[in-house]
Amino acid sequence: MLDRDIYNNDFVPIEKKEPLELIDEYDPYREIDELCAKLNRIKYSMLEEARLADMGRVVESSKERPIIGTQALDTCYGILFYDRVARKGLVGHGSPSGKIGTLYEMIGRLDDGTEKVVEFAIVPGFRNVNRGDLSGFMELQRELADNCPANISFIPFKGDLQVKLHEPTLTYEFGFDTRNGMSVSESIFFDEVEVNPRYKSHSKGRFGK
Repeated sequence: MLDRDIYNNDFVPIEKKEPLELIDEYDPYREIDELCAKLNRIKYSMLEEARLADMGRVVESSKERPIIGTQALDTCYGILFYDRVARKGLVGHGSPSGKIGTLYEMIGRLDDGTEKVVEFAIVPGFRNVNRGDLSGFMELQRELADNCPANISFIPFKGDLQVKLHEPTLTYEFGFDTRNGMSVSESIFFDEVEVNPRYKSHSKGRFGK
């Protein structure tokens, strides 16, 4: 049973002999805590609407899950297809030896026999970029140019696909919102380290070019 005074919000101040510590209203740690809480709410909310491709997998956007992406790109390749008219997209995570198979799985899912224009972006993994090895990137581009279905026109992604570096593992990750054709890499909760607003990230940009 609740105490009647408490239940009625009739609080009685408690006498305290020790001096009270002053609370600094401009304490930067408090601001960080508040910002972290806000980031958590936003990032978790967006993740509920997202599908992230694991290695060797392909994910497709839907009404319930309009955000697509992938993470842990080291020597692998992230592939994005986006139909801007239908606002539909796919993301594949291709391993070094399986990237062409991942690409053709994505084309197969996309090809329903109708004519369409599809924007694409290819994201090499961090180690590939760090070594300056773009051979896999070029191979995927050649496959699209030489062996794509006649009814699908693949063109480079029109915007800048923002790709984030996950520093603890030195891998790339990205998220994409098919509803508006915008990158949301900085807004998705990929890893719990990100709740710290000091989490470092950067954008490579223009991977589709």
